[in-house]
Amino acid sequence: MFYSSLGRPGPSSRQASTTSLLLRWRESNARSREGRGVRMKETDMDPFADAISPTNILEGFGMYYATVVEIVRLRGQFAKRRLELFCVSKALKIFLYSVAISFVIYIPIILHKKLELDKISFLLQFLYGQLLLVLVVHLALRAFRGTAPIGRTFVAYCIWVSFSGPLMLICSFPMLWYLSPTDFIDTSHAPTAAVPAWAMIFGFATFAIIVIFGAPIVARWLADVQGISLLRTFAAFVLIAFPVLALHSVFVAPYVTRGIQILAGAIKQLI
Repeated sequence: MFYSSLGRPGPSSRQASTTSLLLRWRESNARSREGRGVRMKETDMDPFADAISPTNILEGFGMYYATVVEIVRLRGQFAKRRLELFCVSKALKIFLYSVAISFVIYIPIILHKKLELDKISFLLQFLYGQLLLVLVVHLALRAFRGTAPIGRTFVAYCIWVSFSGPLMLICSFPMLWYLSPTDFIDTSHAPTAAVPAWAMIFGFATFAIIVIFGAPIVARWLADVQGISLLRTFAAFVLIAFPVLALHSVFVAPYVTRGIQILAGAIKQLI
């Protein structure tokens, strides 16, 4: 009613437009791949070669926006009703657009603090962190009788992080302004004493709100994808995923940070 009174499309019109955007994206990708004589595969990485053109970049951000709108609208039902539209390569595209948005959000901190954080290092850290989470979560779900292959877990998780990642970065911006981290893998040396109490409280409060509202949604997605109950999904997180990630942060993260620094330096020399 509110939208109609302003002369804007109502909820049903917006639902149809975002859904049609996702469908048109899938059809246009299929036609372009057929024109090149390339067989459609979930693991095909060809879209990255096409993604550098301005037209495809704009189209990609349009699909990112349409995906976010659908997530907000469907919430826990997104996996059942929309996830089949995404293969691995499309989910990766959406994920990389969210990385770009996250980097733009972080730019003011980089400039203000004059941090030595380049795009390559940021991308490598972001990719490693999310791939680690996907692997640990998938193995934990399989331990609790999940049935789907890792590709479907990867798609569901990529889409969720593409939505929640920039949002969490915005909510934690005051803390990050004072911490100014360049290492997002090994955070054991973060100078938390430099963060004012208000920024710490704001960061933890907003993070808690996101977890309270977001955890049931992503758990529902993963339960639908893996064909298991919500109880098994939560048990997989609490009994396996969280302990493994905690051990990783203590014993493995410092070595990963060093490896990413070396790899980023090597890539920059090649470029």
